[in-house]
Amino acid sequence: MQKADPWPLQSERPNCCSGVKIEDKYAHRQRAGKLEDSRLSIGEGVRLIMALSFGLPVRHPTVKDANDRVFAVAKANKIYWNGINRDDAIDKIKLGYMIGFGPEAAEIGRKYTKRSLPY
Repeated sequence: MQKADPWPLQSERPNCCSGVKIEDKYAHRQRAGKLEDSRLSIGEGVRLIMALSFGLPVRHPTVKDANDRVFAVAKANKIYWNGINRDDAIDKIKLGYMIGFGPEAAEIGRKYTKRSLPY
């Protein structure tokens, strides 16, 4: 517990991996403050939930822009961002996404990056 207790988040607990989800318009408005916390390691945004919170279709430009802005702040703060899926794996890897959904996306990503298991 001394090494991994997640609360409060403190630098003397280096074995703790902390993450964040930015998935609605309220979290989106506060994204910079949330993502600039240097103790965060991983994060994700959920485009469908973001779209629902804006009351827009998932493919609406506002939703894409919101997700792109969140990812840009995460990338600038060296947070591994989840968002790769089998349909866009190579494009997302090129953008800097590091985590994906499911074995098919993982296989596409491994093949593209020439990495073997376990990574």
